[in-house]
Amino acid sequence: MYELTIYFALLLGLVPVAFFYVRGGNIFSSQAQSFLPFLYLTAIASLYEFFGSIVAGLDVAIWFRLCGLLEFLALLYFFCSVLPAKIHRLLYGLAIIFAVEFVFFLFYGDMNEELFIDSILNCTTYSLIVASVMYYFVKCFDMLHFERALLDWTVFCFMEGTLFYYSSIFFLFLMAHSVLISSPGNFADYWALNVIAIIVFRTILIFGIWKG
Repeated sequence: MYELTIYFALLLGLVPVAFFYVRGGNIFSSQAQSFLPFLYLTAIASLYEFFGSIVAGLDVAIWFRLCGLLEFLALLYFFCSVLPAKIHRLLYGLAIIFAVEFVFFLFYGDMNEELFIDSILNCTTYSLIVASVMYYFVKCFDMLHFERALLDWTVFCFMEGTLFYYSSIFFLFLMAHSVLISSPGNFADYWALNVIAIIVFRTILIFGIWKG
């Protein structure tokens, strides 16, 4: 059952970018289209994790680290495209912090503690998301009139889904290293929470594209 859930999550990772083009990419606003790099990354990650990790049995530690970097850059591009320039300084500041952390762990990090390192990098990514999404939500609710329900807004769904997923895995990543050391036999059950969060996240992305 656990393996089927993983396969379903990976398959679901291909749907958002495909559905984006099936719907006709030009119908979306430029802000919504700025999320496209993240959708591409989601699809590529799903393919790599299936063929690289499951089929070929490759070590995905380096890929996960690279994927974390690409996720941060894709989200930074999206937020800078959607949010006004006055908040960009904060976002670039978080990008500098992430870059310093990434380079430091690249040269001095221990790959045997990859989950611990990923949890630190994830904290910075989460800070970027919270700052950006909260600013966006405040601006949305400051508006007196809505032409459509909020969930009809593709960008809103992207924001909501991103905040949901990274909030769901925030403490998961913080505790993952300790769980792996103290109870390695139960780690798969613990990590299943991440798989479920991924499925919900990708479903929200698909919904946002459908409502676009």
